[in-house]
Amino acid sequence: MLSRWAQPIDGATADRMNPLVFAARGIVPVGYAALAFLVGVTTGLLLRRTLAAMAVTLLVIVSVQIAAPFVVRPWLAQPITMVTPLRVDGEYGLSLSPDSGEMRIHLEPDRRGDWVLSSTTITATGAEFRGPADMTQCGPLAPRDRETCPRWLEKQNLRQEVVYVPGSAFWILQWREFGVLFALTAALSLFSLWWIRRRLV
Repeated sequence: MLSRWAQPIDGATADRMNPLVFAARGIVPVGYAALAFLVGVTTGLLLRRTLAAMAVTLLVIVSVQIAAPFVVRPWLAQPITMVTPLRVDGEYGLSLSPDSGEMRIHLEPDRRGDWVLSSTTITATGAEFRGPADMTQCGPLAPRDRETCPRWLEKQNLRQEVVYVPGSAFWILQWREFGVLFALTAALSLFSLWWIRRRLV
């Protein structure tokens, strides 16, 4: 129901692959609800203390939901790596290290609707671009215009490496994550049944 209600919003914002939104759409919330129930049942059987079991269940489910976007979901998603020539004709940012003089370029890729895992500026050899920074072209000593620094950067033969999960993989990723949650739920169910039979015997 929530996914159907949110369809117009997701269509307008194109952010259903966002890690915060993804866990609230499709069938994944059902998997988390079932897992939370079984975690509660299992901890209740083991601890035999209602408040302690509730606290442990809350801690486990929150930890799983925090870890999933950073550890489990990228592994399940099989992200795509795309390398293109660096274009700095749009919005970009530069950061300079005062100690080493290293330069970092922050450029937001145009991947509307996709889940961008990383965006890195690399050299022709594939190494991450870190300068050395030419302060007279880019930085505090550069001319105060919008052309000098972009022109200098384009001469460095830089590329942008973007690792992303396409928005078209939404349901594939939903079913994969649901499968993992279902497997954990089934394992806890079997353990709980075994524990109950063991206690009765």
